[in-house]
Amino acid sequence: MSDLLLVVGCDGADNASAVVTAVLPMLGGGGLLAVDASRFSGAAERLKLCRMLAHRGLRYHEGAHIETEMVARKPEPLEGFAIAS
Repeated sequence: MSDLLLVVGCDGADNASAVVTAVLPMLGGGGLLAVDASRFSGAAERLKLCRMLAHRGLRYHEGAHIETEMVARKPEPLEGFAIAS
């Protein structure tokens, strides 16, 4: 498992989505995924990628679609679940 994955060379959200889908199983819980979105056509394409990342369970900070380098975190397996005592 990797703690960090870097995706570069994608020219849009659909292309980046395909790459992320292929590499996401290699990312360990708590790991970071960084996508270079500098070749995307604009904020709308980056927002589309943010939605795709969220759909895959990744978390990123608010306003990430404004930046050209997007960083998302894969939660730990039990993160987000309430533990009954």
